[in-house]
Amino acid sequence: MTQNGLPVFSDGAMPGENDVVIALMGVTGSGKSSIISLCTDQEVNIGHELVSCTQDVETYVYNHPTLRSGRVYLVDTPGFDDTNRKDTEILRTLSAWLTATYSSGIKLSGIIYCHRINQTRMQGSAIKNIQLFRSLCGDDALSKVVLVTTMWDIEKHDIAEKREKELKETTKYWGNMIAKGSRVLRHYNTQQSAFALVDTFVKDDSKIVLGIQQEMVNDQKPLDKTEAGQDIKSMLDEQHASLRSEIHTVESDLREALRAKDEELAQVMSELRLEHKQALQQVSVGQPTKTPGDDATITQGQIRRT
Repeated sequence: MTQNGLPVFSDGAMPGENDVVIALMGVTGSGKSSIISLCTDQEVNIGHELVSCTQDVETYVYNHPTLRSGRVYLVDTPGFDDTNRKDTEILRTLSAWLTATYSSGIKLSGIIYCHRINQTRMQGSAIKNIQLFRSLCGDDALSKVVLVTTMWDIEKHDIAEKREKELKETTKYWGNMIAKGSRVLRHYNTQQSAFALVDTFVKDDSKIVLGIQQEMVNDQKPLDKTEAGQDIKSMLDEQHASLRSEIHTVESDLREALRAKDEELAQVMSELRLEHKQALQQVSVGQPTKTPGDDATITQGQIRRT
């Protein structure tokens, strides 16, 4: 988190030049908080794939057994699929912390990006997370990214290996990042495995500047003009247009059901229309939200009267 424009760290002290600072990113329930807990022996709020526990950027510090000249700071971050916050809010939170640390002379040693290997397919939220993650990093920082598959302890090994192969070979998943220097490792939900992930950065003491840090601090761009800001706006615009089209279709089906006096179908269409309108309100980024049929809202009473 930040306070008065400055980054706040868990022990109250700012990391020194020889300290290792690693950010953990990924969707909710991908194993970020579990890795941190294993490394630090501290209690960390651990979420699952439905409810996010990490609402802000939180840091945890521990003394690494072989790092005599410094400490390790692990940074827990919210994913862009947060259950309670919009993507724009999460981007503001992440960018505020990243720019505050960079402006204070603190650079990341690297990033661990987590993905559940027991996820049967790449859902929209996971693909969106990858795209926004790349925008945050910028191509120059990808060589200091470790792409980590988690949940190997609860998935059949042969199935997990096939999914890992797909992640590595598909360009829009991890393929492009691997081509630019990112590494792929596995986490087996043990302390030894968690330490091994951290050790990849402890052995390499170079630091990175993320794309969004370069854009906002060095280039003085506002957040909405950064690559990540533009990506989120584009995604929201697409969702907005898609939902408006779906509402138009549902409205047409609803009117047809009313003409046919099909009360059951009309009820279903009415509920679906409401769901779509609520979703539209969630993704709206300033566009007019009036949709076809708003001037003639169909009530439960109208359905029954037909």
